[in-house]
Amino acid sequence: MECARECMDVTKVNPGVAWTCLASVIYHLDTLKSTLPSCHKLRSDRVLSDASRCARLQALLFCGYEDEAIAQQHNLCTTGVPPHCSLLHSLQQVKGEVAKLIPSVEEQIGRLPVILQTALDEAVEAGRIEGAPITTANFERTIMRVLD
Repeated sequence: MECARECMDVTKVNPGVAWTCLASVIYHLDTLKSTLPSCHKLRSDRVLSDASRCARLQALLFCGYEDEAIAQQHNLCTTGVPPHCSLLHSLQQVKGEVAKLIPSVEEQIGRLPVILQTALDEAVEAGRIEGAPITTANFERTIMRVLD
């Protein structure tokens, strides 16, 4: 639309955002026409001033109401909550779940030396540790055998 081209570089706008903006303008066109001053640039846009084009665009719109076929097909429903708020809420829930896990993981890591020491003591007593030079590789192999 001409007025959008004057306000921003439309080549740098995410196409999804541009479509959503156009859909919003088309959806609210009657309200915009009744409230905007007659000299507003939006009223002089050739697409929006062409009734047949607007009618075709309005026919393509769907609002996500549960009884609309397109909404049902794409599992969409109107919530009244903007998408960014919904995403922020989901992110906060995930952060909360992660925060609950951290003490448990830290506790398990804290117990690891005790578990390892117990397993090594049992292996030594059972004679499962063979004599070999102490290297990182031998130590790791020994630990893996002990924990199996």
